[in-house]
Amino acid sequence: MTDDPRKIEKSYTAFKKQYPLIELRSDEQGWVDLGPYTASIISDHYLPGLGRVEYVWVEPVNKQTMYLSSRSGGFWRSFDGGATWENTTDDLTSSGVDVFSVNPNNTNDILINVRNARNRFTMGVYRSLDGGATWNITAFNPDDTDIGGLGTDERVFDVKFSPHNTNHIYIAASGYLYRSTDNLATVESVSDNSYASIEFHQTDPDIIFAPKDYYWNRNEIWSSSDGGDTWNLLHDIDDNNYRTFIVATTPADSDLVLFSSSTYI
Repeated sequence: MTDDPRKIEKSYTAFKKQYPLIELRSDEQGWVDLGPYTASIISDHYLPGLGRVEYVWVEPVNKQTMYLSSRSGGFWRSFDGGATWENTTDDLTSSGVDVFSVNPNNTNDILINVRNARNRFTMGVYRSLDGGATWNITAFNPDDTDIGGLGTDERVFDVKFSPHNTNHIYIAASGYLYRSTDNLATVESVSDNSYASIEFHQTDPDIIFAPKDYYWNRNEIWSSSDGGDTWNLLHDIDDNNYRTFIVATTPADSDLVLFSSSTYI
């Protein structure tokens, strides 16, 4: 006998009845659910599905400004704390956006990876300088890098501004790690490994961490101590070959590197 297809929904309903004070956004009152629940409340045009949310960003000072990406629904922004949302990428070459990065020195400066909704193949990294209202292709595009575009299977896994120097931008893609030191006027390959994400040391601008992502090899954390010029294996995580994982750093301890792994996929 198969599981009840509504098992999770029913469990969640029972949980809310048992703990009625628990809500879904963290603030002084707890968690508040922001939705959206149906396409009709976020747009007046045809939208058969909401898409899967990949990343959410909240402006550190004005917390009413929020950005999110949907793997099949594009880039969205809200200026009223999530009450209403606007999509700004419907006219781009593909409908999906997964990873994005906001310039920590200018929150109107945003980089997004535009991708096919289903197979994740990249169509290039796009940039907005007006808070997501308009977008332009960057130097990381299929024509200039031979990465992505129709008929290919390359993906972009992460895009990051360096918090120490926002003219330095890193892009983790299939088979390579790319770096720009001129604010994305040009890009160069600095590693022939596939990395799942990019993380920076909290105080040393030259130290970068990146977990390897290559099919059965997902158990290595690599690092660079020269801003990405050279890379070395930092640590091998036992028994994590087929699991996805991420690394993170924290201002609480500049020497601490955190590791989190998923279940078997």
